Amino acid sequence: MPKNTLSFLSVIFIFVMTITISAAVPVSASENKDKTTKNKASPWSVNCSNDGKGLVCQLTQRIVLRKTKQLLIAVTIKKTGAEKSMLVHLPHGLYLPAGIKFQVDEKKHSSHPIQTCDLKGCYAGLPLEEAKIKLLKNGKKLNIVFQNLKKKNVKVPLALHGFDAAYQKL
Repeated sequence: MPKNTLSFLSVIFIFVMTITISAAVPVSASENKDKTTKNKASPWSVNCSNDGKGLVCQLTQRIVLRKTKQLLIAVTIKKTGAEKSMLVHLPHGLYLPAGIKFQVDEKKHSSHPIQTCDLKGCYAGLPLEEAKIKLLKNGKKLNIVFQNLKKKNVKVPLALHGFDAAYQKL
């Protein structure tokens, strides 16, 4: 495929992704059929595996596009001993120098670089200090903001209900 065609397809992909961002929903929310229930299921899941040295658990929320089931963003929190970190999995077609912004509710944001990309998407890792964990536990919404190739902000909100209870399982 010619290089110009690939560039054109990338621009089309970003355009479509930006337009359909309103159709993005947490995986668990899209599977929740009962919309009248006041106690919504937590969009956070805890997964554990044995790495040969012991049990390793991580907390994840994934947002997928409703129509295509394409991953828009995944946020994973991992605790290794006393260290806590967050890995943000982003789609392709980003303006990489802008990095990502991490913001809970409407409080001050922090900026972090996008560190690498592969065939599955791009990734930004950030350490989680106790202050950020407290914000996540007490917040209602985590906003991850990145820029598309046209340098337009794309804001992806992630629900924080159920985060505290799920975090306690790590």
